[in-house]
Amino acid sequence: MRCKIWVGQQGSSAKQPNSPLPAKILAHLDASALQQTERILKSKALFVAGATLYTALLVMWWPRGIGQLCREVYQSCTPLPNVHVLAGVFKSAHATALAWLHLLLLDIAQAREVWLDGLRHAIPTGHSIILCFMFGPLGMLSHMTTRTVQRRSKRSFVAKASSA
Repeated sequence: MRCKIWVGQQGSSAKQPNSPLPAKILAHLDASALQQTERILKSKALFVAGATLYTALLVMWWPRGIGQLCREVYQSCTPLPNVHVLAGVFKSAHATALAWLHLLLLDIAQAREVWLDGLRHAIPTGHSIILCFMFGPLGMLSHMTTRTVQRRSKRSFVAKASSA
């Protein structure tokens, strides 16, 4: 069974009875909520809030040993950090929370960029967004591949139509 996911596509078939499940779910949401979500994702407010939280936690936890852990990792770099030193950083709950927030913000940034590019170029993005949240760079690679395949298929279709 094939699963189709078309997230955030303008003019999608969300109201058709045979549309994919996520589209059916989106069709039942209030239009104002969708507009609000789009407004939030298109703005930089989410990143300002995340960066503010990240900075506040870093400043708050710096005296509790985060600074020392950062110095140890930096000093172990020859040219990459020593794996044992890096693993020791994650014994600290504070450092683990900062690393988690760091990766979460990166995943959101990647997924947001994929979504916005999908809207600009009418490209399906659901599969790439899921990959962005699960495996980061693989989502970006998936989106670039989807975009290339779609561009080539459009060119091929146009070439066949003009020759006919």
